[in-house]
Amino acid sequence: FTSTPASPAYAGSTYLAAASGGGSTQPVVLSSGSPSICSVSGSTVTFVQSGSCVIDADQAADDAYAKATTAVQQVSVVAAPQTVTFTSRAPSHAVVGQHYVMTATHTGSANPVMFAAATSAKCTVAGSTVTFKAAGTCTVAAGVAGTAAYAPGVATQQIVVRKITEKPTLSAHSPKAGR
Repeated sequence: FTSTPASPAYAGSTYLAAASGGGSTQPVVLSSGSPSICSVSGSTVTFVQSGSCVIDADQAADDAYAKATTAVQQVSVVAAPQTVTFTSRAPSHAVVGQHYVMTATHTGSANPVMFAAATSAKCTVAGSTVTFKAAGTCTVAAGVAGTAAYAPGVATQQIVVRKITEKPTLSAHSPKAGR
């Protein structure tokens, strides 16, 4: 092989493989020895999922030369990372009893983003809605599950939750007559 793949190679990416042959006038033909991990079309290798990709290079015989020995290149393929990003802005003045609806996006798989509370004593999550239960720091997570091609991804937000403060109420008293 006269080419070197990225290390590591990520599932979902491609690599332009090249190999030189022996004395035969026949072309070098590339193929996949592990089609569930990678596929080959011409000289383009597509990494399908994590595992060990085996690329075979073969050259057939011609009138003067015998078939060349198969050359093998192994490539370690890993799941591509997924980046999760909160698109909602956490409230800056969260108070006990308040709700906040989270939104997030991610790169990678078609899996949905799921939300959870990492500090269940301070807050709970139902679907994408956080309910603040107690004063302190509420930590919420937005995550996406991994697949054969993508690693799991997660992002967190920390929200300071305060107790509800009651404002004193003023009552108006009329001055007593004669004062």
